[in-house]
Amino acid sequence: SYIKTETDGHVLIITLDRPDARNAFNLAMSEELEAIIDRYENDIELRCAIIQANGPTFSAGQDLIAAAKGERSVTKGRGGFGIMGRPPNKPLIAAVEGQALAGGMELAIACDLRVANDKAKFGIPEVKRSLVAAAGGLLHLES
Repeated sequence: SYIKTETDGHVLIITLDRPDARNAFNLAMSEELEAIIDRYENDIELRCAIIQANGPTFSAGQDLIAAAKGERSVTKGRGGFGIMGRPPNKPLIAAVEGQALAGGMELAIACDLRVANDKAKFGIPEVKRSLVAAAGGLLHLES
């Protein structure tokens, strides 16, 4: 399991828990988040969800080691990271501490609200690797 969940009243707390990989998403983690978001959306008792992370990094985005092996972190139902193509219809908050880079920033952008501490850093460094922020980061930043 790469993600832990807990509930506090009507709030679902989703914790990315892959700190050794800077909470980077591989396919298994994306499928896990998709299942969690599906459960959240279908549970009438849950009114809001918060995505946070274990470790010093919120998320470094795509797991580049998995990507180099041809693995894409895209699910059939919700798209990139199991959320970006079809976020939930209920409120979703990103609680960002540390770095939210590349797809990690796009994950934060996919949320309805972003809350960050004073140590948070946001960036889309894909250009350094001749990549494009394909999960909508560039489009969302423009609007």
